[in-house]
Amino acid sequence: SRHNKPKKAHKRQVVPQDYICDAENIQIVEYIIGSKPGKKIMVEIKGEWVYRSHMECLFHDDRQVLDDVLNSYIHCMRGEEHLLQRDGGKVFLENSYISNLLHKDGKMKEDEFQYTQDTIRTRVDNYLDHDMVFFPINIARFHWYLAVVNAHEREIQVLDSFGKMDRAELKTTIIGLHRHIKIAAQHKQLNQQKWRCLDVINWPVREKIHSPMQTGGYSSS
Repeated sequence: SRHNKPKKAHKRQVVPQDYICDAENIQIVEYIIGSKPGKKIMVEIKGEWVYRSHMECLFHDDRQVLDDVLNSYIHCMRGEEHLLQRDGGKVFLENSYISNLLHKDGKMKEDEFQYTQDTIRTRVDNYLDHDMVFFPINIARFHWYLAVVNAHEREIQVLDSFGKMDRAELKTTIIGLHRHIKIAAQHKQLNQQKWRCLDVINWPVREKIHSPMQTGGYSSS
């Protein structure tokens, strides 16, 4: 499927119109809804496939959005320049696979990591080249929310439509991020032009939404 949302507009401000379906979008959505769940490929982005069965989660209020669906949309957003330039600066949109990887690494011993140093250095370099990194965070089998690692403010900003909650999974993810930064710093001089402080494990967590905006747990933030 050719997916052209969010709309292209090379401007700094993100507006609601970026997410409004036009006639072509609606036609695609109606076709997908009308097709049977199965192994039919609905979206292909650089070798990553989203099957019709994956998209079934979008049509039921009691199902959590799957990683495959969420990440395909994140990939589309990465191609829209105006979505990567926010009031706080340049944004890197991370996918859920890496968020989950950092969460896993936050629980493991560092000597158990099974990555090449180049992989970690490349990932960290990407982050340090941006003012903010957006991480999708998952409360297992329940809910997604967004964590913004804001280098300028030196804080972790949480946007969660449930309001304030326990952030155990976020804290573990930040531990994993801190470990990756530390490993990268051991092998090269890191660019700290944007990130004056790399001690992310001690950055405060700031809740940006204080009152619940939803009661069901299966939609994203």
